[in-house]
Amino acid sequence: MGVKDPAAVLSSERSRLVVVILLFVAFAAAGTANHEMWRDEHHAWLLARDAASPVEVYRNLRWDMTPGFWHLLLWVVTRFTHDPASMQLLNLAFATAAAWIVLRFAPLELEQRALLVFGYYLGYEYAAISRVYALGTLFIFVLCAVWERRHARAILVGVLLTLLANTPSLYGVIAAGFFLLLLALDLRGDAGARRGALVALAIGGAGTIAALWQTLPSSDNPFAAGKATLAFEPERVGRVIHFLASIFVPIPDASRYDWWNSNLVTGRSVLLDALIAAAGIALVCWLLWRRRDLLACWLLAVSGVLFAAYQGGFVGMRHGGYVFILFIAALWIASAQRKASSSSARQRLALTLLLAVGVVGGLTAWFRELSTEFSAAEKTARWMRASGLEGMPIAGADDFVVASLASLLDLDRIYYPQRGEWGTFVSWDPGRRNTTLGDATSDIASKVSVSGRPMLFVLTRPPTRIGPAGQVVVVREAMVAPGVRGRLLAAFTDSVVSDECLFVYEIAPNDPSSR
Repeated sequence: MGVKDPAAVLSSERSRLVVVILLFVAFAAAGTANHEMWRDEHHAWLLARDAASPVEVYRNLRWDMTPGFWHLLLWVVTRFTHDPASMQLLNLAFATAAAWIVLRFAPLELEQRALLVFGYYLGYEYAAISRVYALGTLFIFVLCAVWERRHARAILVGVLLTLLANTPSLYGVIAAGFFLLLLALDLRGDAGARRGALVALAIGGAGTIAALWQTLPSSDNPFAAGKATLAFEPERVGRVIHFLASIFVPIPDASRYDWWNSNLVTGRSVLLDALIAAAGIALVCWLLWRRRDLLACWLLAVSGVLFAAYQGGFVGMRHGGYVFILFIAALWIASAQRKASSSSARQRLALTLLLAVGVVGGLTAWFRELSTEFSAAEKTARWMRASGLEGMPIAGADDFVVASLASLLDLDRIYYPQRGEWGTFVSWDPGRRNTTLGDATSDIASKVSVSGRPMLFVLTRPPTRIGPAGQVVVVREAMVAPGVRGRLLAAFTDSVVSDECLFVYEIAPNDPSSR
C-alpha cells in the first residue's frame, strides 16, 4: 500500500471545499431569491434609508432596544441604492463568508462541516432572511479561527468582540459575554497570556457594555412595558422549555402554511419538550466534558438566553440559534487543542447525527420557502405597481406591517392612524397608540372628505360583518362616512407570517368623477 502524497491530499481537500462552498452559495442564493422579506427586514432597511447621518441612525434606534452596527452598514448601502434587494445580497455575502470560515478552519471532519453549513441555522435562517444574525455568526466563527493566537492578536480579538456585541440585540451581547468569560480564565496564565487577555478584555468589555446599554429599555418604552418579571409563571416556564428543546431539533412543521418558527417534534407536551431539552443539554455536556471551563461558560451563556426569554424576550428560531452556534464555538475551541479534547468515535457519531437533524430542518425550510409566500407585502407591492396605484396616498394599519410597502415601493411617507401622522418606519415610542379599526377608518375618511381625493387604506385585518347564515363575511364595500365610500380592491391572504396578510381598500368621495 503506497504512501499518499501530502500535496495531493491537500489539493483534494481544497477541491472538495470549493465544491461545498459553491453548492452552499447556490443553495443559499435560491432560498434568498425566493424569500419575500417580512416586516423586521424592511424595518431595518427603512430606519437606515431615512436617516440623514449615522447619528440619526442611532437616534431612530432609540426605541428598538438593539445595537446599531447592522443599521450602520445598511445606511452606507442606502447612500447608493434604495432597492431593499441589496440588503439581501449583503446578508448573503456575510452568510457565505461564515460558511467559508467553518469549511476552511473548523477542526471537524469535512462531512460534519458540510452538515453544519447546510443546517437550519446557517443554511436557511441566517442566509435567506436578511437580519443581522449572519453577520454576528461570522464574527463568532472568526473569533474561533483566531482563538489559538488570541494573546498575540489581542486588539483584533477585542475589536471582534465589540462588533459581535453590537449585532443582534441582547443575544449578541450574551455571545460576546461567552468569549469574555473565556478571556477572564486566561488571567490565571503567564504574564504574556495575562497581558493579552487584559487588552482584549478592556476593548471587548467596553464595546459589550456599550451594546448592552443600547439593548436596555427606557422606563417609558411601551414595547417592553409589563414584560419583565421574577415571579414563577408556569406559562413562561413552558414557553422557555419549548424554546430550548426546539434549538436542538430545528425542523419546521411542513404540513402548516405558517411553518416558520413551528416545530415538527416539539410543542406537543411540556414533558416531551423537557425530555428533548434535557437530552440536548446532556449531549453538549458529554461532548465538552473534558473542557469543563468551556462547558461552564456555555452553560452561563445559555442561562442568559433563557433568562431573557423568560423575561419576555423573543423566542424565535433565529434567537435560539445562538445557543447552538455558541455550542459549535465551544466545541471548535476545545477540538483545536487536540491533546486536551480528543473525541471518541461515539462522540463523533453523536455530533454527526445532531448536525444531520439540522440539515433535515434546513432542507424542510428551504423547500417550503420555495413553495409559499413568506409575507404578502411583496405581492401587494407588485400588484399596486401593475395597477398604477403606487402614486396614490397610502394609509395603513397595522403600521408595523404596512410599513414594508414604503420599502418595497420606495415611498417617502405613509399615513399611520396609530400615530396620527405620516412616516415610514415605525417608532415604538409613547406617541404610538392602539386604535380601533373604526377610529382609523374615520380618520382616513375625514382626510378624504377634506381633500376630495381618494386614498388607499391597507389593512392587516379587514372589516367584517355577520352574514345571513351567521357566518363572518368580509365587508367589500360600504359607506364609511357621509359622502365617503370604501371598497375592497384586492386581498392578499397567502402569508407564512400569519399577521402579514394585506387587504387594500380605496377610501374615496362618493362621486365617480372624483376617482
